[in-house]
Amino acid sequence: MGKASPALLLKMAYIDEGLGDYVQALFHLNSYYSMTSNEQALDKMRSIAEKKDLVGYKYSDYSFFRNLLTKFKGEIEMCLCSILLLLSFLSFRKKQAMKAFRPIIYIQIGLVFIFGLWVNDVFEYDRAIINADNVILMSAPSAGAEPVEIIEKGHLIEVLSRHDTWVKILWYDQEVFIKTQKLLFI
Repeated sequence: MGKASPALLLKMAYIDEGLGDYVQALFHLNSYYSMTSNEQALDKMRSIAEKKDLVGYKYSDYSFFRNLLTKFKGEIEMCLCSILLLLSFLSFRKKQAMKAFRPIIYIQIGLVFIFGLWVNDVFEYDRAIINADNVILMSAPSAGAEPVEIIEKGHLIEVLSRHDTWVKILWYDQEVFIKTQKLLFI
């Protein structure tokens, strides 16, 4: 799907809810929230989740912070690159002018670089909505693994990693696996 506008996502969520397709409504509301950080979208998602007894729709300040970081990813990366370039330039000029080793500037460059790596790790935040009924959660990424639980559609889950056709997720503080085609990635 291409990049939809926030207004279109809201309309699609409204239509899907009217048609009784709460999974698609939640998907579009999550996409809308990712773009706008609108509290009313959160309230609507919570309302639908409560009616359907769904897991994963509790948002915290940390979730809000991660959403904002993701929203402004490009701007943050540009600022960090600019700071690194400026510090490198200053380091080079001081080294040329003083002919002496100044470790503080290298420590600053290292700290900015480490902060950039941390921020980039935050951007890897993946969430998905289960879009099929009677989905079997497995203990390992294999059809021959032990089933852990059978769940219904609509739950919002955190994706930990991807393994070919399997996705490792966190389900009630337990790492389990689910087939990729059973998920709508946000």
